[in-house]
Amino acid sequence: MIAFDALPVLFAAEAAGEGGVAVLGLNPGALVLQIATYVVVFLVLKKFAFGPIVKTLEDRRITIEEGLETAASMEQVKQELEEHKQKVLTEARKEAARIVSEGKKESADMIIAAETKAQAKADQIVADAKAKMTDDVAEAQKGLHKQLASLVRIATEKVLRTKLDDKTDAKLVEQATKELA
Repeated sequence: MIAFDALPVLFAAEAAGEGGVAVLGLNPGALVLQIATYVVVFLVLKKFAFGPIVKTLEDRRITIEEGLETAASMEQVKQELEEHKQKVLTEARKEAARIVSEGKKESADMIIAAETKAQAKADQIVADAKAKMTDDVAEAQKGLHKQLASLVRIATEKVLRTKLDDKTDAKLVEQATKELA
């Protein structure tokens, strides 16, 4: 669609009898000069601006690709570290369970050893007590034997009303204790 502002120019060009490029309101000399200017600006930009801009964009693209590659490799390293961590944790748990098991076994062994030692000590105390009791009983029997002999002698003296000499006394006591035993 043609803009309404350009209509007077078109009508004026038709009235003047001009045709071609003039109908558009363009000056061919100015057009060539503008094209030459655009070409010069384009070549200057290509030589001095486009190269650095393209290089900067290419460097940025390479940096981004390297960053993506680094991120991918870091993700892989992270995954490997996670697997390694899980493996180490599993081994640590197994080791801890083994240590706890050994500790329980050693404590059970220590308890059994202490019980055995206590039982041996108790048995020794009982044996010592029995031996002492046997000695005490033997000592008591000797004492009773002497007392009995003395009582027999006193009783014999009272029955006989005479004092016996030591030889006869010992003989009678011996004979009486044999009869009582």
